[in-house]
Amino acid sequence: MIPLILCAAIYGAIAAWLFRRTTDPQQLRLTVNRILAHIMEFRLFIDEPSLIWRAQKAALRENLSLLRQIAIPCLIMAIPLVPIAGHFGHAELKPGDTTIMTAHTDNVPCFTGLLIETPAVHIRRTGEVIWRVRLVKPLKGQLPPGVELRYPDSNAWMLWFFGVSTLTALIEIGKNRLTRSINP
Repeated sequence: MIPLILCAAIYGAIAAWLFRRTTDPQQLRLTVNRILAHIMEFRLFIDEPSLIWRAQKAALRENLSLLRQIAIPCLIMAIPLVPIAGHFGHAELKPGDTTIMTAHTDNVPCFTGLLIETPAVHIRRTGEVIWRVRLVKPLKGQLPPGVELRYPDSNAWMLWFFGVSTLTALIEIGKNRLTRSINP
């Protein structure tokens, strides 16, 4: 959990720095204020469908403008998410869980802690042999070369990652606002 929190904090600090360097804060604020103004028009002109339609088109246009302004930093910040998801995106196997074991050999690999539940399925084209196995007790050490276990996907890491990175980015933004207000 500590590596995930540390990684998220670093990601949040970099995201705040990147947004500061690649976007114009006054332009973003102006765009968001125009979006809010168009949304307020919905309530103000509730009895005028043509004005509501015009306000909806203008709000959509301003939303697209906002997306265009933040597109570059968002795309840059999406790049590190691929290896982060690859590292933290798997749950560990617990005793009693079943999974798929793939070997690139004809020999049945023997492990203490794994119970083979199905006969081997041979895939001649790739030279793989696949079994469904049940984890009886936790595995210790490394699997031999050419043997892979499929780990279940986990999305629980995302809540922690995006929560901590967002909090870190907000703290960074707050520190910068405080610094600018003290030293204009």
